[in-house]
Amino acid sequence: MHLPFRRILSAFTFFALFTLPAFSQAPKSYSSSDIEQMLRKLKVCGTVLYVAAHPDDENTRLIACLAQDRKLDVYYLSLTRGDGGQNLIGSELGEGLGVIRTQELLAARRTDGGKQLFSRARDFGFSKNPEETFTIWPREEVLRDAVRIIRQIRPDVIITRFNPEPSPTHGHHTASAQIGLEAFKAAADPNRFPEDMKRDHTSPYQARRIFWNISSFFFAGREKEFRAEQYLKIDVGTFNPISGKSYQDNAADSRSMHKSQGFGSAGARGPAPDYFKQLGGDSAKTDILENIDISWNRFPQGKIIEAKTDSALKLYDPSFPYKAALPLLHALQYISKTWVSTPESLRPLLKSKSEQLEEALYAVLGLRIEACNAVQTMQPGQALNLTLEAANRSSLPVKALRLYGQGLDSTLSFDISPLKPLRFTIKGGRLSSGYTDPYWLRKPGTAGLFSVPAKSEYDDNLPENTAPSVKVRLNIAGQESEINVPVRYRVVDPVKGELYRPLEVIPAVTLEPAQKVLITDADKPFILKVKLTAQAKTTASGLRITGITGLDINPTEIPVPALANGQEFEGAFSIKSTGSPVTGNIAFKFGDSLAYSLQRIRYDHIPDQVILRPASVKVLPFNGKGSSADNNSLKITGKHIGYIMGAGDEVPEALRLMGYQVDMLTQADINPSRLKSYDAVVTGVRAWNTHAWLKQRKNMLLDYMKQGGNLVVQYNTANFLSGGTGILDSIAPYPFKLSNDRVTNENSPVNLLAADNPALNTPNKITQADFTGWVQERGIYFPKEWASQFTPLLGMNDPGETEMKGSVLVAPVGKGNYVYTGLSFFRQLPAGVPGAYRLMANLVSLKHK
Repeated sequence: MHLPFRRILSAFTFFALFTLPAFSQAPKSYSSSDIEQMLRKLKVCGTVLYVAAHPDDENTRLIACLAQDRKLDVYYLSLTRGDGGQNLIGSELGEGLGVIRTQELLAARRTDGGKQLFSRARDFGFSKNPEETFTIWPREEVLRDAVRIIRQIRPDVIITRFNPEPSPTHGHHTASAQIGLEAFKAAADPNRFPEDMKRDHTSPYQARRIFWNISSFFFAGREKEFRAEQYLKIDVGTFNPISGKSYQDNAADSRSMHKSQGFGSAGARGPAPDYFKQLGGDSAKTDILENIDISWNRFPQGKIIEAKTDSALKLYDPSFPYKAALPLLHALQYISKTWVSTPESLRPLLKSKSEQLEEALYAVLGLRIEACNAVQTMQPGQALNLTLEAANRSSLPVKALRLYGQGLDSTLSFDISPLKPLRFTIKGGRLSSGYTDPYWLRKPGTAGLFSVPAKSEYDDNLPENTAPSVKVRLNIAGQESEINVPVRYRVVDPVKGELYRPLEVIPAVTLEPAQKVLITDADKPFILKVKLTAQAKTTASGLRITGITGLDINPTEIPVPALANGQEFEGAFSIKSTGSPVTGNIAFKFGDSLAYSLQRIRYDHIPDQVILRPASVKVLPFNGKGSSADNNSLKITGKHIGYIMGAGDEVPEALRLMGYQVDMLTQADINPSRLKSYDAVVTGVRAWNTHAWLKQRKNMLLDYMKQGGNLVVQYNTANFLSGGTGILDSIAPYPFKLSNDRVTNENSPVNLLAADNPALNTPNKITQADFTGWVQERGIYFPKEWASQFTPLLGMNDPGETEMKGSVLVAPVGKGNYVYTGLSFFRQLPAGVPGAYRLMANLVSLKHK
């Protein structure tokens, strides 16, 4: 469920609008154990906020234990959406990866019982210390988000995953703990962010205490310093007989949702202590919630409400769950009466408990309501064609009274009973929802912060978009209730069966350029192909290039005929440089409107996602005529490259743009007769981590190099290759040792260690200028020890650190060469970094020295 933060303090009516999970894969159904746990959770009135930096930082076993065993409301505030990491399940990086990880976190919370929150902070990649982090994150704005969240959800206890004191970990980690500790204090200060309190209708709030969730693994290499007796302890390894799982089992299921990071986890049985170091607030000696009242006694008439929830639990019968319904109805009535007299500081908690009561009520009734549209893809303002279904599996009378929203408003008069499920189609209305692309990507932000317009429905940092929905008013045993029902699309797959997908609201026409990057030439035109896809019926119009000057573009406009829904149209522009190098971004206009590219993200473990971006192509400033020493030229040698894809990257497309023929190779292709046809073979990022068969083909690759072939290996991690030793001889002709060393400052100076080496001279003369304009980082997982046969080409380091020389290693092998590089070509080439193209051309051309 979403947390409508400002709206939780609006006037409370019985029942408050209950929102079904917005983008869940299917309408939720409840087992008898689910219902019993929900009813038991109603007895507890307490809130915990857990704070860390990224998706996967959270302690899922603690969240599961606090949410399910202690039955608290547990929120995980991940300051970022994880868009700066790597992707093990596909080629999405950057913003696309952040969308995946956002949904993985939401899936994890649906598993462990927590709730998910985010700030506007961007994951800009690895940071070595908090000082570096706060040069990119605007500290005051990230703090503002954390303070607003604290004032809105009013947690009893705040827990940071990391130590606020500097320690050997990711700079984002330490920064997140510092933000958590600072927000703990600032939220209580009326002079901090008073404008937000006025807008949000909140007030200063002081949580009772704050802890660091400490663990022995924070003391790696100095284990003797960890003294468990110094800290508070919670056993998170207990067994839940209702669910049939330990909280470690549940945590493993939750953590395994982080599939893009390869975090599949196994459950565990037996005691599992978690430790806590207090950082501030009232002193606690025995427990993190010591002396905090987490019962209904916190509220006016709370004893009456508690008695009703006790009655519901006593009456609950798995065979006849609806017997618990009337006490839940009565409890909701009392909440309505006590809302005005409830102190403001407790209203967010009361709102949360009322939502839990409503969900429990619908669960014991076996009430299921869904609204499915006839098509998945729509445009703003388009007419809906809805099928509404409702089922009541109880003996209590439930009646549908009204359906409204999205331009619809229909009076209903249907009894919903076990013998009479409701199902009818309603046409008309106009979709009032805007595009369903992630709201935080709609406007350009900064390197450290997403842009979310103030006073919009999303300025409260909701975890995801609010789904297009309709409202259904019901009468349940004489009491009225409203349910906000997301509009979904339902399809029956012949293999997977019934599938539910979120409604996609996108432009009527989307455009995909054949290339993300192009290279212009004054003599030879570049043919840029584009494909238009009609997402709805369109009229005839024209397509033209805009947003850049200095290019000769022919034709100036491509006429596009009227298109039927789903029809595609392909066109091409001939683009030449008019002389001097041109750099910039090509944009497109279809008629009078900016054309958008559509990226669909579809994986089984998360709901479908769409990303809309203004369609664009980056123009590289190469004139094609300069000498090898001219940074405005790009020369290549050889023509035929074999590429072995690893975890997923877009390097092959960049190689094709440079002029190479690129073949994608599989295990069967790694044989002597096939290999000898290639000028170079390149392995993608983490290919040796993801393909065990590569080690079996090592001797064939060695023979290929000995005969004059060139093998370029992009970064891998040691933990999947060497049993943790980091020493690798299974992927190289000579041993070297991988590390976690990296250079995170993309603007760090680069020293040419072997200026005469062919890799820095042929066919392009590499200079320091080629390292200008890099994005996110220089590189990652550099070797730190290597055999004497290797020549290090580049030296680089982050500020204040010693120079690292392992970013590119070159070694002769017979008549050919072996190259290992930790440079982030997988980021630089799709981003159109000119120097990265020139250097990659040299590495794959080494055999032609």
